[in-house]
Amino acid sequence: MIAATAVSPPVVNDVSAGRPRLSSAMNGKLYKVNETVNSLSGMIFGALQYPDWHLYTKWTYGENLDELNMINGYAVTCSNPATDARSYTPIRALSWWIDTGVKCNEHVEPGVYVGYTKNIGSRTALWRDSNNDVLVYGRAPNLDHVATICPRLYWRVNKFKLGVEVVYSQASYGTINDHGTIDNPVGVGDFRFHMALYYFF
Repeated sequence: MIAATAVSPPVVNDVSAGRPRLSSAMNGKLYKVNETVNSLSGMIFGALQYPDWHLYTKWTYGENLDELNMINGYAVTCSNPATDARSYTPIRALSWWIDTGVKCNEHVEPGVYVGYTKNIGSRTALWRDSNNDVLVYGRAPNLDHVATICPRLYWRVNKFKLGVEVVYSQASYGTINDHGTIDNPVGVGDFRFHMALYYFF
């Protein structure tokens, strides 16, 4: 458990500094707490670039990287019953994407993007409150995975370039279990159509 002492200032969150809370409240009293979240992340990027063809790919392992729009954050692992001082664990996620395109001629450039991200939960069991709920803070904590495929086509004429693409995304939502992963995920699909016109000068 985390030691805590009673203080009078209001409860303040300081998530941007990696500190979930500076104080806690319990039984009408405020306590100064020293709570932190330690996280680890890593990225690998690769590229092949030729005049008429390219291939880019990136792999990311992230803990508590919701600021990068990854589907993770952090969760409570234990709570002091006297002061509500808490310990935390990061929620982990993996993501991977690949993008390739080819220049068929001076006018036509087809390509495709494929991406996938997966919630892989925490290393330790999560704590449950009096309502039997786990406390997870982050982006879409009940999201199991997201997959995206996006074929596109660029058409160039002089200084103009017209781009069109179709995006299909599939996300699966479910119930958070004691390790932050998702039970019984149910998928939801979405189609989008994008068009862009560029002028180069």
